[in-house]
Amino acid sequence: SDPAVNSAATEILYDGIDNDCNPATPDTIDADGDGENSDTDCDDSNPAVNSAATEILYDGIDNDCNPATPDTIDADGDGENSDTDCDDSDPAVNSSATEILYDGIDNDCNPATPDTVDADGDGENSDTDCDDSDPAINSAATEILYDGIDNDCNPATPDTIDADGDGENSDTDCDDSNPAINSSTVWYADTDGDGYGDITNSVASCTQPAGYVADDSDCDDTTISVHPNAPEICDGIDNNCDGNIDEGVTTTFYADLDNDGYGDSSNSIDACSQPVGYVSNDSDCDDSDFTINPDATDIPNDGIDQDCNGEDQTTLDLGKLGMYKISVTPNPFNDFIQIELPEGYNNGEFNIRISDLNGRLVIDAIYLSKNGLINVSGLNQLDQAPYLLKIENIKNGAAAFRRLIKN
Repeated sequence: SDPAVNSAATEILYDGIDNDCNPATPDTIDADGDGENSDTDCDDSNPAVNSAATEILYDGIDNDCNPATPDTIDADGDGENSDTDCDDSDPAVNSSATEILYDGIDNDCNPATPDTVDADGDGENSDTDCDDSDPAINSAATEILYDGIDNDCNPATPDTIDADGDGENSDTDCDDSNPAINSSTVWYADTDGDGYGDITNSVASCTQPAGYVADDSDCDDTTISVHPNAPEICDGIDNNCDGNIDEGVTTTFYADLDNDGYGDSSNSIDACSQPVGYVSNDSDCDDSDFTINPDATDIPNDGIDQDCNGEDQTTLDLGKLGMYKISVTPNPFNDFIQIELPEGYNNGEFNIRISDLNGRLVIDAIYLSKNGLINVSGLNQLDQAPYLLKIENIKNGAAAFRRLIKN
């Protein structure tokens, strides 16, 4: 019935017809050389595909020429095979899942479902909005300084500046309004708590450490009474840290070389207390002679200013001049002396003072003259040496001096 089928016809491969009426002529061949002809090999152009092959999962090919063998499985156990499950390693991801916003995952295996929304209504979705809960924060916002927030979603935009111009930004400068305060500010130890610091003991810190101050002018940080605002006192210490010791608080004392109680204005020392051999006055006009001082009686017309008033007495004062007519016997003496007074000095009170050559008083007493005489006894205890006798009338102050020798 078919003129194309006869014994003279050429067998046509793969058409399932015995075109040359010779059953021995194959209608199929093994074109891909995998050992299976095309009548059972479902892809005779691919040697990896034949009925003896093992099905390879997830490649979309019927490797074993058996449509019943599945090419996909549900590897993550979420009820959906990998042919439609876009991530068969995650049971939370499949075509039945609900898209979870902002996680960067296609949870429902539908690229059309958005992963981001504009939750804060600032016109920018969360994929570029670095804080989609705050409408003031987005890539179009202006960076606000010092708030610690990336307002414009650009980490390169500085949140801090150096407002006080001290070379340090406000992120580390604890007071960016004060150029004297920053992390390099030096504080000085105030060990004694007087408010003044020790220049040799310091730390650098933006905030003031406990026990430290900004000042560095304390010259003794172990003593609370020593600092630049302390009063200088006479103690041999630089109390006010000005580099000087006891300035303005010492007393000037004058050398008293002749031990008459009066000092030499040309020989002085400044000290806190009176040194030995010095007095507080400077009124001695001859510090080499203890009979010359402001308390001495001037001897008229001898060319010497015994009382240091600047001149020798030349005007005769008969009342006082009479005192120079006294006589003292015996001289040298042993146990006593008798002083004979001039007329007019009978029954008067006299101050009798006897001093050694060092100015030390050995007798200082008030005597009453009788019949123009004064007897001074009890002198045997004195050492053998020269002495100076001063006899002074209590009433008028007239005085006279005599040199005495003790045997």
